[in-house]
Amino acid sequence: MQMQILSTAAMAGLGQVLSAGEDPRGTPRSLQFLSSAAIKQFQAKKEVVVDYESGMSALILYSPQTQIFYLDRTVQLSPGVLFSIVPLGDSCTVRIFLQYGDELADMGSPEDDTLLNSAPSLHITRIYTCFYQESARDFYFRGERHTPYELTYVDKGSLHNLVNGTDVVLHQGEMVIVGREDWHMQYSDEQVSFLTVTFDLNGDFLQRITGKPLPLPAGARDPLKRFLSERNREQSFSYDYMESLLKIMLIELLRADSVSHTPRTAALPSTARAENRIVDQALQIISQRSHQPPNLKELAAAVHVSVPYLCRLFDNHVGIPPGQYITKIRLEECKALLRQGELSMNAIALRMGFSSAQQFSRQFKHYCGLTPTEYTRSLR
Repeated sequence: MQMQILSTAAMAGLGQVLSAGEDPRGTPRSLQFLSSAAIKQFQAKKEVVVDYESGMSALILYSPQTQIFYLDRTVQLSPGVLFSIVPLGDSCTVRIFLQYGDELADMGSPEDDTLLNSAPSLHITRIYTCFYQESARDFYFRGERHTPYELTYVDKGSLHNLVNGTDVVLHQGEMVIVGREDWHMQYSDEQVSFLTVTFDLNGDFLQRITGKPLPLPAGARDPLKRFLSERNREQSFSYDYMESLLKIMLIELLRADSVSHTPRTAALPSTARAENRIVDQALQIISQRSHQPPNLKELAAAVHVSVPYLCRLFDNHVGIPPGQYITKIRLEECKALLRQGELSMNAIALRMGFSSAQQFSRQFKHYCGLTPTEYTRSLR
């Protein structure tokens, strides 16, 4: 709730601000309030004067609607007005002036005892990594799972992100946020340039926007540009500057999602969650056994479903049949080994479970349109 400046106009019907030098009427009483204590409502039968003494404090008035004021002036409240005093730091002390014979009644805690903390506060606790990758022709990342969030923004080209059993395809100008402990892998069949940032923050503010393609909001374009520029600098407070820019980008994403005409991400039905878990588990098995990939029957048995059902899930969630996906991942691993240039053709064929270098070469050409030798030459 927005805090207001005290004025007689803003307090209409509830009281008035006293002029500087005007002596309050009544008997003064000093009261201390601690931030660790519950908020209390007070009420006096007659007029009561409230004045600040030490520390920063807020005055909350409850009728006809709740309003919060910064208490930096002396105010006189009308008889019967409900009010609270809340410290803005650890503690504060105020003076209460009561009319003769009046008492300040404790009316208990308000229904909403988080009035000064109702607005969410997004705090980035740490940025772990920040990489900008430019792939010359294609890209493949086997996959991982980690506690921090991961933001991926595609600057050029397109990128497949398999998250929670679903293929999230990002095109230029789009991003995805991978949630905590969500297994994910990436690949692209074309040249692609993208930014990856792993970070953590307080709360679960990002939960509703994880695992889906997000267009870059207009308000995040300049912060993103400055973020990319700052990452290569070694200037004072560069980390703090990048942290602030990332925070702005995340806030813009959350705001854009809040005003979107599409419904917010809701909890998936149990059937959909179960399907996602099955596909996600299958993808991890394929990634872990890319050198000796399972056949369809073995893969279906490993995730406790039938082969036809597994095929339908892959078509719905990944966009290609499981057999085709297995072949793709196996040969993407081969391409990665060829790019490293440390193993011979025979050694790669042996490591990846092919019966011979000739079989490896045939399957590679069928999938990539080039033989392994031709692919290696094209990298130069």
